[in-house]
Amino acid sequence: MLSGQEVTDIAQAFALFARATPEQYEALQKNPAFVARMKTVLEDVATNLQTIAAFFKEKAPDARVIFLKQYNPMHNVQGFESFGQFGGGFLASINQAVEATATAFGYETVDIPSVIDERAEELTNIRLFDIHPNAEGHREIAKAVAQHLGLSLDQNEETEAPTTPETESTTEPETAPETEAPTEQ
Repeated sequence: MLSGQEVTDIAQAFALFARATPEQYEALQKNPAFVARMKTVLEDVATNLQTIAAFFKEKAPDARVIFLKQYNPMHNVQGFESFGQFGGGFLASINQAVEATATAFGYETVDIPSVIDERAEELTNIRLFDIHPNAEGHREIAKAVAQHLGLSLDQNEETEAPTTPETESTTEPETAPETEAPTEQ
């Protein structure tokens, strides 16, 4: 739909996205077939989130559930600016669905786009055609979740783990020292 070219692999698709102009993305957003397909995809995402949240509520009604909002792996990535802006609108819709679901079920969200988006090129594997976070990106996400939970992942900062029945110290009852059995002479 974007260029009329057949795309056979991910590298070819990324190259096509990188070469596309803002005008091509704008035309795609006006393409009725594309608009209908994306509407269906976004509705499916919202439905799936509701199904997942309902499952959690049924199986563990008192659980603390935290949804992570989706970051834009191409936000401000050199050579992919137009694609990052184009995809940003769809990700905003997904994040609205995440927020609406969390609110409806009394769950929480963590704003991962605020952690990743501005540093997407540095914190993802996007240059390898992989949208997932790299090791540093995972650390930043973990820090955001820990902060949301009131914890710290900084090894220099001492944090006290909450005490649970499993972690409380217990002392074993003392037993009499074993003695050797008398030997016959």
